[in-house]
Amino acid sequence: MATAAASTHFPRIRFRPRLSFGAVLGGLALGLGVTILLQQFSVTYPSLAVVLGCAIGGIVVSLLSGNIGRLLATRRFNAQLVAIERGGGVRSEAVAPRVEVGGGWRATHVVASDGTPAWGTADNSGPPDVMLQQGVQLELVDEENGLVEVRAHTGWSGWVPLERLTDYRG
Repeated sequence: MATAAASTHFPRIRFRPRLSFGAVLGGLALGLGVTILLQQFSVTYPSLAVVLGCAIGGIVVSLLSGNIGRLLATRRFNAQLVAIERGGGVRSEAVAPRVEVGGGWRATHVVASDGTPAWGTADNSGPPDVMLQQGVQLELVDEENGLVEVRAHTGWSGWVPLERLTDYRG
């Protein structure tokens, strides 16, 4: 029997290279700075070919470094989506900070054995904010758009699919 987590597929972020005006100007300044240093240290005289070569090289380096950073961030984010789809969850630092709730909290449900994704709003079209682990006790607060709002004893609240929860018998 397939679990709901295995059948969930989140949209991936596509990498799109950027050609920004700031990167071109920064690269041009980098290339001209290298040209000046080459002349100052008597490595070469700044002829037209040397100036153009350093300027073009600086622009290329500047554009590549910015886009490589974006490419790595995109791959890292998409890898986290794959881990969530496979039930691996997200890193614990993505969980909201603990805030103790007053005496009115009472567990009504518990997260099922395979965990569940949770969103900060009643809209599950985007990637989940956090993956709740098996056995987390929750209190049902509201229901909307096929999701239920839940609250944990720590004060954290979010929206989860009701079918991923079981009744709490405690």
